[in-house]
Amino acid sequence: MAESGVTAVVVNYRSGEDLGVCLAGLLEDRTHLRRVIVHDNHSGDESWKPAREAAARDDRVELILSEANLGLAGAVNRILPTVDTPFLAVLNPDVTPLRGWLDPLVSTLLGRPKAAVACPLVLIEATG
Repeated sequence: MAESGVTAVVVNYRSGEDLGVCLAGLLEDRTHLRRVIVHDNHSGDESWKPAREAAARDDRVELILSEANLGLAGAVNRILPTVDTPFLAVLNPDVTPLRGWLDPLVSTLLGRPKAAVACPLVLIEATG
């Protein structure tokens, strides 16, 4: 079987409590997830702290504190040269990954070598 390692990139900007919830869901995966890189886009607040706390508990987590807001694409482009896994997942910090979310994505990509992208079903929780 081909290597199924995934690097997850979370681009943070003033995410409030969402980043901690996102990281907790991500870190439940022990099958595919090899690295989690949180890029704080110069939030100007302390919303990046859950990433620092997660990095202290789990060596898969890395935190980058940017001195400028690079935007989503700029932050991902900054990280791309450091990715050493076959797969990359890019998440917003307000995403709550559910247990097993990476399995169908990795299986799809492994089963279709010409595919470049797989996207999970995204459910939006009503607020209000």
